[in-house]
Amino acid sequence: MAYRFYYYVHDGEDKQSPRRHRGKRKVLVHKYVMNAISKIVASGVSFISLMVMTRYVGDQYGIMMWGMSFVAVFNAVSDLGFHTANIKSVAEGRDQNACFSSYFAVKMILTAIMVVVSVISISISAMGGHVERERRFRWLRSS
Repeated sequence: MAYRFYYYVHDGEDKQSPRRHRGKRKVLVHKYVMNAISKIVASGVSFISLMVMTRYVGDQYGIMMWGMSFVAVFNAVSDLGFHTANIKSVAEGRDQNACFSSYFAVKMILTAIMVVVSVISISISAMGGHVERERRFRWLRSS
Protein backbone atom coordinates (compact mmCIF):
# COMPACT_ATOMS: atom_id res chain seq x y z
CA MET A 1 0.00 0.00 0.00
CA ALA A 2 1.14 3.48 -0.69
CA TYR A 3 0.58 6.06 1.98
CA ARG A 4 0.61 9.78 1.50
CA PHE A 5 1.98 11.72 4.38
CA TYR A 6 0.49 15.10 5.00
CA TYR A 7 2.49 17.87 6.58
CA TYR A 8 0.59 20.80 8.00
CA VAL A 9 2.29 23.99 9.01
CA HIS A 10 0.31 26.64 10.81
CA ASP A 11 2.27 29.85 10.79
CA GLY A 12 -0.54 32.06 12.01
CA GLU A 13 -1.12 33.67 8.63
CA ASP A 14 -3.70 31.13 7.59
CA LYS A 15 -7.15 32.50 8.37
CA GLN A 16 -8.72 29.06 8.42
CA SER A 17 -8.65 27.02 11.56
CA PRO A 18 -6.09 24.20 11.81
CA ARG A 19 -8.95 22.02 12.99
CA ARG A 20 -9.99 21.44 9.39
CA HIS A 21 -7.05 19.03 9.05
CA ARG A 22 -8.01 16.99 12.10
CA GLY A 23 -9.85 14.35 10.00
CA LYS A 24 -6.83 13.80 7.78
CA ARG A 25 -4.58 13.52 10.81
CA LYS A 26 -6.82 10.84 12.27
CA VAL A 27 -6.64 8.88 9.04
CA LEU A 28 -2.85 9.22 8.96
CA VAL A 29 -2.51 8.08 12.57
CA HIS A 30 -4.87 5.16 11.88
CA LYS A 31 -2.80 4.06 8.88
CA TYR A 32 0.42 4.30 10.88
CA VAL A 33 -0.96 2.31 13.79
CA MET A 34 -2.40 -0.38 11.51
CA ASN A 35 0.91 -0.65 9.64
CA ALA A 36 2.85 -0.98 12.90
CA ILE A 37 0.43 -3.59 14.28
CA SER A 38 0.56 -5.63 11.07
CA LYS A 39 4.37 -5.67 11.17
CA ILE A 40 4.39 -6.77 14.81
CA VAL A 41 1.86 -9.54 14.14
CA ALA A 42 3.79 -10.71 11.07
CA SER A 43 7.01 -10.86 13.08
CA GLY A 44 5.30 -12.85 15.83
CA VAL A 45 3.74 -15.33 13.40
CA SER A 46 7.09 -15.70 11.64
CA PHE A 47 8.86 -16.45 14.92
CA ILE A 48 6.25 -19.00 16.02
CA SER A 49 6.20 -20.71 12.62
CA LEU A 50 10.00 -20.98 12.73
CA MET A 51 9.81 -22.79 16.07
CA VAL A 52 7.06 -25.11 14.81
CA MET A 53 8.92 -25.91 11.59
CA THR A 54 12.18 -26.72 13.34
CA ARG A 55 10.41 -29.13 15.70
CA TYR A 56 8.26 -30.71 13.00
CA VAL A 57 10.89 -31.05 10.27
CA GLY A 58 13.84 -31.87 12.50
CA ASP A 59 17.08 -32.72 10.70
CA GLN A 60 15.66 -31.86 7.29
CA TYR A 61 15.24 -28.19 8.27
CA GLY A 62 18.51 -27.19 6.61
CA ILE A 63 17.49 -28.76 3.31
CA MET A 64 14.12 -27.02 3.48
CA MET A 65 15.76 -23.64 4.17
CA TRP A 66 18.23 -24.21 1.33
CA GLY A 67 15.30 -24.80 -1.03
CA MET A 68 13.48 -21.71 0.20
CA SER A 69 16.59 -19.55 -0.19
CA PHE A 70 17.22 -21.02 -3.64
CA VAL A 71 13.74 -19.97 -4.76
CA ALA A 72 14.15 -16.58 -3.06
CA VAL A 73 17.22 -15.87 -5.17
CA PHE A 74 15.18 -16.27 -8.33
CA ASN A 75 12.12 -14.57 -6.83
CA ALA A 76 13.69 -11.19 -7.61
CA VAL A 77 12.98 -11.97 -11.26
CA SER A 78 9.25 -12.17 -10.55
CA ASP A 79 8.96 -8.54 -9.41
CA LEU A 80 11.58 -6.28 -11.01
CA GLY A 81 9.93 -3.20 -9.48
CA PHE A 82 6.55 -3.62 -11.15
CA HIS A 83 4.76 -3.72 -7.79
CA THR A 84 6.03 -0.24 -6.91
CA ALA A 85 5.26 1.03 -10.39
CA ASN A 86 1.71 -0.28 -10.11
CA ILE A 87 1.18 1.49 -6.78
CA LYS A 88 2.55 4.72 -8.25
CA SER A 89 0.33 4.59 -11.32
CA VAL A 90 -2.80 3.94 -9.22
CA ALA A 91 -1.85 6.78 -6.87
CA GLU A 92 -1.49 9.10 -9.85
CA GLY A 93 -5.14 8.51 -10.67
CA ARG A 94 -4.92 6.21 -13.65
CA ASP A 95 -7.61 3.64 -14.37
CA GLN A 96 -7.36 0.99 -11.65
CA ASN A 97 -8.73 -1.82 -13.80
CA ALA A 98 -6.18 -1.18 -16.51
CA CYS A 99 -3.35 -0.88 -13.98
CA PHE A 100 -4.24 -4.07 -12.12
CA SER A 101 -4.85 -6.13 -15.26
CA SER A 102 -1.54 -5.10 -16.81
CA TYR A 103 0.24 -5.69 -13.49
CA PHE A 104 -1.34 -9.14 -13.22
CA ALA A 105 -0.29 -10.06 -16.77
CA VAL A 106 3.29 -8.87 -16.25
CA LYS A 107 3.48 -10.61 -12.85
CA MET A 108 2.31 -13.92 -14.34
CA ILE A 109 4.86 -13.71 -17.16
CA LEU A 110 7.69 -12.87 -14.75
CA THR A 111 6.63 -15.65 -12.38
CA ALA A 112 6.66 -18.13 -15.25
CA ILE A 113 10.16 -16.94 -16.16
CA MET A 114 11.23 -17.40 -12.52
CA VAL A 115 9.90 -20.97 -12.48
CA VAL A 116 11.64 -21.82 -15.75
CA VAL A 117 14.95 -20.34 -14.57
CA SER A 118 14.69 -22.26 -11.27
CA VAL A 119 13.97 -25.57 -13.02
CA ILE A 120 16.81 -25.01 -15.49
CA SER A 121 19.19 -24.22 -12.64
CA ILE A 122 18.19 -27.37 -10.74
CA SER A 123 18.58 -29.42 -13.92
CA ILE A 124 22.05 -28.03 -14.57
CA SER A 125 23.04 -28.76 -10.96
CA ALA A 126 21.69 -32.31 -11.29
CA MET A 127 23.58 -32.91 -14.54
CA GLY A 128 26.79 -31.69 -12.98
CA GLY A 129 26.41 -34.13 -10.12
CA HIS A 130 25.85 -31.46 -7.47
CA VAL A 131 22.51 -32.96 -6.50
CA GLU A 132 22.25 -36.64 -5.68
CA ARG A 133 19.94 -38.58 -7.96
CA GLU A 134 17.98 -40.12 -5.06
CA ARG A 135 17.33 -36.80 -3.34
CA ARG A 136 16.30 -34.72 -6.38
CA PHE A 137 12.58 -35.12 -6.09
CA ARG A 138 12.30 -36.80 -2.73
CA TRP A 139 9.76 -34.20 -1.62
CA LEU A 140 7.43 -35.39 -4.41
CA ARG A 141 7.59 -39.01 -3.33
CA SER A 142 7.05 -38.29 0.36
CA SER A 143 3.61 -36.71 -0.12
